[in-house]
Amino acid sequence: MANEKTLTTAAERRPGRGLWSVHEALDRMIGDFFGETGIEPFPARALDGFQIPSVDIAETDKELTVSAELPGMDEKSIEVSLNRDRLVIKGEKKEEEEEKKKGYYRKERRFGSVYREIDLPCEVMADKVGATFAKGVLKITLPKTAQALKENVRIPVKAG
Repeated sequence: MANEKTLTTAAERRPGRGLWSVHEALDRMIGDFFGETGIEPFPARALDGFQIPSVDIAETDKELTVSAELPGMDEKSIEVSLNRDRLVIKGEKKEEEEEKKKGYYRKERRFGSVYREIDLPCEVMADKVGATFAKGVLKITLPKTAQALKENVRIPVKAG
């Protein structure tokens, strides 16, 4: 379609993204060694002071769906963006709890930032991406472009 905004493919990525390149190379190496189980060996990771949230990624014929766990946050503190062929999730948690009772006073604060970049396996319609947040889970729906839909062809397997 002429008015579809699309993201570039993985072949057009720019090299050298600093620590993220090293981090992604290590993830690939661990994935190659242990196999693609879908289970991250170190799910509660941090990089440069940012916590990396756990995500589930699902793909159907028509769309990609990313679900990220962001407990203790609200939708106002979350930023979702597309940067070429990557989905970027940022957020900041600012919780303050105060309790006053006769004889004692307690005040606790919890702060933290999350950051996650996810390489997209296909082109998506950037102007049709949607995100919802409920009960600590961010759900992002990324519809595939017409070109990406054409490229996904199922090949029948016949008995030999």
